[in-house]
Amino acid sequence: MKEVKLVLIKLIPEFFKLIYYKFIGSVGCNLKISNGSLIVSRDITIGNDVFIGKNIIIIADKVVIGDRVRIEKNTFIKSKQYFIIGKDSYIEEGNTIGGMQTPDSSIEIGDRVGIFPRCYINTTKKVIIMNDVGIGGESLIFTHGSWQNILEGYPFSFGDVVLEKNVWLPWRVFILPNVTIGENTTIGSASVVASKVPSNCFAAGIPCKVIKENNKKLLNSKEKFDLMHKILEEMVRYFSTFYHINYQIQVKSNSILLTSDNHQIYYTISNKDDIQNYKLVILDFDVEQLKENQLSIMNYSAIFSNDPIKLKVISFLTQYGIRFNYI
Repeated sequence: MKEVKLVLIKLIPEFFKLIYYKFIGSVGCNLKISNGSLIVSRDITIGNDVFIGKNIIIIADKVVIGDRVRIEKNTFIKSKQYFIIGKDSYIEEGNTIGGMQTPDSSIEIGDRVGIFPRCYINTTKKVIIMNDVGIGGESLIFTHGSWQNILEGYPFSFGDVVLEKNVWLPWRVFILPNVTIGENTTIGSASVVASKVPSNCFAAGIPCKVIKENNKKLLNSKEKFDLMHKILEEMVRYFSTFYHINYQIQVKSNSILLTSDNHQIYYTISNKDDIQNYKLVILDFDVEQLKENQLSIMNYSAIFSNDPIKLKVISFLTQYGIRFNYI
């Protein structure tokens, strides 16, 4: 009977669902909920510019969805206490978040998190996914494990899972209960993580073990500039292929200028440059207050706008792990 009610509610026009969500909670501007999707909750807070694709079901006592979140089609989310997802995060299609529920069931997802297709995240206990975490497709996260009779001595496990800031799980990683993975750590593909993994390392295997500590290289200014030069050259090819925007590229000692028929993109590592005349400026130095046409690479900040060129540039840079914090 409960399943029949859910099906009938899904058939209600989206306009009336929006009215209901606003009645019981808070809904921002430009919310798009596609056909066949449904949020079942006592307390709903939804930010601005949120997209919820087709055939999405979200069931939790409390639902909080941040600005610019994207949840793609055919995703099921169930978490007794709460489902929280921060700004600029996305859940790709075909994901399942749920499983056996307890009074502790909850999932909290931070800002700028990406969860790729066909993952399964078990919410029997608490799952915490902090800012800037990436979870590759077909990965599995479990907060409980039991089947054989524990009174006869068989093993069992119940416990929270925590992924700290900037963790990266490539495809098909399996995380068992009672696991915390420290910040800035990368896990190898197809690994099975059964115990705590420290911060700032590369770990892999079955069972997962630390392979390399201090898994990132510190770059000086010239190395960063040279790397950005390669990225922007690749962007020129990309924009020409997919958007039919052709740039001329001009490189100086501390700046790179991309010029098309109707706009310019300017990248600089110098805070002394005159940057007022360019449509879009990418800064590689720290700034206290951004202007509307500026992005900052040093502190990974940007002012959000619906300018299509700016959004395309940000999307391209995201492919290289540069995720902006909108201010």
